[in-house]
Amino acid sequence: MQKSTYRAAAHILSGFLAGIIFTVLLAFRNEGEKPAAALMLDKNNVIYIGVDNPARVVVQGCPPEQVTLQSDELTLKKTGDYTYSIRANKPGLAKIRISGNGYEQTYHYRVKRMPAPVAMLGGRYTSKALRAGEFRAQLGVFAVLESFDFDAKCYITGYHVTYLHPREEPEFAQNSGGRFNEQTRKLIDKARPGDVYMFDDIRCKCPGDTVARGLESLVITIK
Repeated sequence: MQKSTYRAAAHILSGFLAGIIFTVLLAFRNEGEKPAAALMLDKNNVIYIGVDNPARVVVQGCPPEQVTLQSDELTLKKTGDYTYSIRANKPGLAKIRISGNGYEQTYHYRVKRMPAPVAMLGGRYTSKALRAGEFRAQLGVFAVLESFDFDAKCYITGYHVTYLHPREEPEFAQNSGGRFNEQTRKLIDKARPGDVYMFDDIRCKCPGDTVARGLESLVITIK
């Protein structure tokens, strides 16, 4: 490639990179005098199902209104001169075709489900020891997405509760949804030092999920 082409491509991209942090930059340049293009995913190096994946696209020497993006697997929505929103509905590989000013190329991207959230008591606690009063003050089990930079929420669809008290028979409850139902609340209100509560078979749904996914169990000891 000629050096002048590198400089032109770098000049075009600098306007988009100034003051903005991108987790991934995929730049594509052709040899000789052919146009260069860049597609930048603003938040990740993959496309996630069920959320809007923001992206920026530029083709060297081509006005933004003449740039075309096409995909058979993805929904592409133009949100600004150089910005797009990408949505996917199934995992695997997806293709995006970029064209404009004589440039035309197809690129491949991985499409993944959102990462599994963490089940937390009250949206705050994983397995640990709690005082009885603090434990009884909690409202339920909630799914928390950690280190996931998208505006998305997952919802608990249900779980099983086992209440263990020394020298007594265990008691059980089945809870639908994240908040404690009446049956579960009766067990929670019995909490005394030495008791153990196990929350297992925890299931949740995240955006894009067609079936509920399982989460790790919680064990709370009352101190």
